[in-house]
Amino acid sequence: METESNIPTAQRFATIGRAARAGSMFLALVAGILHIAMLWQQPLSPEVMLEAGRGVLLLLLAMGLMGTARLSLILAISFGATSLFTIESASDTTRWLSMVEVALIILALSALLISLTEEQDAP
Repeated sequence: METESNIPTAQRFATIGRAARAGSMFLALVAGILHIAMLWQQPLSPEVMLEAGRGVLLLLLAMGLMGTARLSLILAISFGATSLFTIESASDTTRWLSMVEVALIILALSALLISLTEEQDAP
């Protein structure tokens, strides 16, 4: 039986990286669904349609995060970073959604940094 002290550090980082990637996939999925659900919560307007389109893109990013490529992590970070510009001007209904996207940025960035560290440590 392996205890935590017997598990190699590289294997620990790999496990943390997979968990961060899965967490960012889940957050992208939740944020995408919530953006689309705003169609039923607010009167139809061009801004609401843009938010629904943003939700569709987040759903596509969530599908990309199910894989192992780094491009989906980079796209998730850059796409989520756009919410940083509007987090202060967001209404009360969208501010918490922006917080979910900030958490997505943090998890995707940590998964990306761990995958880059694993690549450097490989022989």
